[in-house]
Amino acid sequence: MNTTRFYRNLSDWDLIVQVLHWDGALHERAPWPIVWGAFCLGDGFGKMTGAELRELNTGFDWSHVRDSSESALVDMAAFLRKKLPEILRAGGSS
Repeated sequence: MNTTRFYRNLSDWDLIVQVLHWDGALHERAPWPIVWGAFCLGDGFGKMTGAELRELNTGFDWSHVRDSSESALVDMAAFLRKKLPEILRAGGSS
């Protein structure tokens, strides 16, 4: 199975963890605008703008992802699936 298909087939939560969590396999590979774009789709702290989120804990607090609603997680995962080719190209993977 190729790498893109492997990540595309992960559950929504597993894909989010792989890209957004500091321990995720794709976290270091993913370009920051993609990480931030997915993070901003979360609603763990309520629906906030990117500017409002940046003011919290220097901008990135995992609990915002962890505590997001199911619909926000679905949106985050859909965004990341769309960006997978770009993430994998940035990391030199196929």
